Amino acid sequence: MEKFLKITLIFILALVCLLPGQGRAVSSLSDFSFQIQPQTSSSLATWTISFGLPQDSLIGHILISLAGYSPDLSQARLTVSGLPQGVAIIGKSNPNCVSNCDDIRYYWPEPVSVSKREKIAITLANVKNSDVAGQTGINFISLFSSKYPQTDLAFNASDYLIQLSPPEKYEELMPETLTNEGQNPIQEVLINELFYQQDSKTTKLNEIRDASRVENFTLDLLGKVKVVFKEPIDLSGEEAVHFIANLADYMTFNYLYFWVDYQLMNFFKAPLELTFYDLPYVWEPDILKDDLFILEKIENLNLAIVDDQPRLSFIIREGGFYRIVPNLKLYIPENQERVKFENRTKMI
Repeated sequence: MEKFLKITLIFILALVCLLPGQGRAVSSLSDFSFQIQPQTSSSLATWTISFGLPQDSLIGHILISLAGYSPDLSQARLTVSGLPQGVAIIGKSNPNCVSNCDDIRYYWPEPVSVSKREKIAITLANVKNSDVAGQTGINFISLFSSKYPQTDLAFNASDYLIQLSPPEKYEELMPETLTNEGQNPIQEVLINELFYQQDSKTTKLNEIRDASRVENFTLDLLGKVKVVFKEPIDLSGEEAVHFIANLADYMTFNYLYFWVDYQLMNFFKAPLELTFYDLPYVWEPDILKDDLFILEKIENLNLAIVDDQPRLSFIIREGGFYRIVPNLKLYIPENQERVKFENRTKMI
């Protein structure tokens, strides 16, 4: 009986896979186009996204995920052609998101029928381009067959990034050796935009002039950890650029917790000053290394109150895990009186 049920289940699954269904993924979107005008950092711009469907379809939800240096969408206005009237959501739709959070969503209470002959155009006006003269644009576009983004209907996974140029006045002030033709590779690297929050001290990669000697290179993730390289480092080589471009593979920034790969430390050979933000302790905590032992000798340990919040800083010279833990010490008086109560010994 059990063998019969298994065979029946396999047969049913095979039939389901062969049947056409709206929940199955189909080919990429057709005639895709993405434009930004003007393509200048810090300017108000119009973003235009257009595409067609690979086949006649029922659509319930369109998700456009952004990538690169994020624009300011707070004043953006969205218009759509080639689709019935729907509901638009612009900006950070997931409150729990911490990385690449900005997106554009357009959905309907019930799926709508769209012909493959329709040219769909989504226009965002009054977009403020990023202040950073770097790449910005689209991470991916997904279409779903229901109101909720659960099953892909059509999917286009390619990146569509456009390089924003600096304002003209800024370019005129730059020496010829520092224009786009002479840029160092490190200037093209994009790291998580959370490192560039307001008041962050993170070094702006696109403003590095001499990549062979970068002093006080800083990665500052507010509310978690700030890292400062205490000796000049060379970011001009291919391997150095790789470490920074793939930062998440070599460093972890968390609240009261930091990890740095030994490979990165051995390559740059520079001590790191770590600053942990918003400590929940009012006294000096301990530093747990690799979740194994408490550090006894700590270089330049400093506990300070900044804006009414405790901060702890110290210097490390090797890779590994560094966790901030409470300093718990038990002091027992020399003279103790033992009181027996219900056959138990209680210390007072």
